[in-house]
Amino acid sequence: MRAKILVAGCLLLLISANAVGQAQADKNTQLLQYKRAHKDSGVYCVQDPILPTDGSSAQDIVSTGNGGTGPNYYLLHLKAGHSYSAEMWSPTGDVTGGAQLTLLLNTNCSPVATSDFVEIDPDLSNSFADRISWHFLNNHDVVLQASSLDTSGTLYQYLIRVTDTTLWNTNWSTYSTLAMQYDFTNTTAATLSGELTVTDVTAGNTTYTSSLSIPAGQQVTKIVAATGIASTGLQVPANHQGYASFAFLGPAGAIVADANVINNTAPNVPLVPSKFEPRFLPH
Repeated sequence: MRAKILVAGCLLLLISANAVGQAQADKNTQLLQYKRAHKDSGVYCVQDPILPTDGSSAQDIVSTGNGGTGPNYYLLHLKAGHSYSAEMWSPTGDVTGGAQLTLLLNTNCSPVATSDFVEIDPDLSNSFADRISWHFLNNHDVVLQASSLDTSGTLYQYLIRVTDTTLWNTNWSTYSTLAMQYDFTNTTAATLSGELTVTDVTAGNTTYTSSLSIPAGQQVTKIVAATGIASTGLQVPANHQGYASFAFLGPAGAIVADANVINNTAPNVPLVPSKFEPRFLPH
């Protein structure tokens, strides 16, 4: 009798587990169908799944032509002054056709200007892949469109991720004879551009900006110093302090930055190193 009870209990647990698994599969299918239906109805700009900008990857499938699903769309929440890199690639090494990423405004789905970096190290060319980068000046919601350029209806599996590539320095100072030295090293084989923004907390978050062009494999230095003490570099008031950020166009990890508090007298002697890093490290 006890054996029969145990067998019945095991069967009940197995049936329950299968039911839970089937319910989850049905839920996932319904979510996918809901997503596709809303895309087809033309309201995808406000109804798509959110893709985080922390560099974590998501997996999806796409096909075009002959009844394919068409492009996929992902909602992004962008922040003012930040730079981003988006990339998609096939983990199976597909090369037929090609992939394309396009950034769209979520209000009317019109294209937003971006720069293509698919061939920049780490190189994603000669594969079903694409990489774009952009620098956004205002808080805005946008839609990232992931497309297959193969119109045969072939189904492609791919990974997609968006990384906030903005670099951050937590503190600079112009007290006494102090200044800040920022070094930006380009780790790629292409010239990259970016913008340094220095925020003066002492002056109520007043900002100072400087645009930089960093040649391939080279380093560019920018000094942030007090007016009246230094004759070059980015001039800010004496005896102030704040933080800084650097937004650039390029893949995550393409620019490596160093920050050093220096004694702003000849020669400029580094005194204390300071962090200048992205919020989300490339992975």
